[in-house]
Amino acid sequence: MLMAHSVLRKVTAMVKQSQFFSVIVDGTQDCARQEQQSIRICLVDEDLQPREMFVSLCATTSTTGQAIASLILDVLLCLDLPATNLRGQTFDGAANMSGVYSGAQAVIQTEYPLATFVHCGSQCTNLVAQDACEASPVIRDAIAVIHELGVFFQQSGKAKTALINSIAVSHPGNSVEGIRPLCPTRWTLRVKAIKTTLGHLQTVIEVLAELSETEYGDRATRARGLLKQLSCGATVLAPHMALSVFRPLEELTVAFQGRAQTILGMMEAVDKTVMLLQACRSEEAFASTFTETSKQVTDLELEEISLPRTRSVSRRIDHGTVHQLSTLHSQPRRFIEQNSSNYWTQPSIS
Repeated sequence: MLMAHSVLRKVTAMVKQSQFFSVIVDGTQDCARQEQQSIRICLVDEDLQPREMFVSLCATTSTTGQAIASLILDVLLCLDLPATNLRGQTFDGAANMSGVYSGAQAVIQTEYPLATFVHCGSQCTNLVAQDACEASPVIRDAIAVIHELGVFFQQSGKAKTALINSIAVSHPGNSVEGIRPLCPTRWTLRVKAIKTTLGHLQTVIEVLAELSETEYGDRATRARGLLKQLSCGATVLAPHMALSVFRPLEELTVAFQGRAQTILGMMEAVDKTVMLLQACRSEEAFASTFTETSKQVTDLELEEISLPRTRSVSRRIDHGTVHQLSTLHSQPRRFIEQNSSNYWTQPSIS
């Protein structure tokens, strides 16, 4: 405790020397399901170098914007840091943090207008990766299969041991890593999990085939279902396509999280990432990915990659409505044509 207070005193002295500072706040649940708020201070030292320092980890019973804003101001008060020198706030995109009306940033900015809010760059990158994945049903479903694969090997000790032993035999001398479930929040961290699955795909398929025959009940059914999914060439192609997008975004996230990162450096990293993503949209890039995946599918003797089947439209649906509309539109014209002669030959009432 004495060492902690000594470190905090040095941190606060450094912040007071630089005068102005910003706060970074992020919340998560610990293993006891208790909500914890991590608070860090950002400043620029006398050498014009950005510094980021952790100052507090506070438990909170409420996650409303007002409660989190009060918690942040209380921490600054305990550290003897005047909130009038607060010049920046960095949170994620949750409504209770970045909401324009009742979010924590809005509550603080109402009292301290110079505390400008900036959406967390890493969280923005995470949202881009998530939206890009959800936009393609093929990639979305393939990523879900890899996640279920990690859950299956994580829940079954026998399956996990069989997989690790098989990987150790097929790749001797290398560090053995099992298949783990995908992180539900940090999408850019999925690159390692996807690469591990694709790198050991043959071993995974062999282990699943063995478990589907030797296990009983639910585990055998799940193993057989995962085996069927992984035996499809499209399921193998989709993760390769996702990696071409996730890799640049992961590098961008690492650049954003650098302690000595500057605004100019982050803008350059964003421009480079945009160039890499635009290059992925060319036919040459897709042809390279398709060729690499097709070779892997052929070597593993999996189901060939084929285009999704287009649903044929029923003839009744395709032509019935148009025919009915044409009939309805022709009825007034037919009535006029049939009765036009009678109309003109009838004597006038007057």
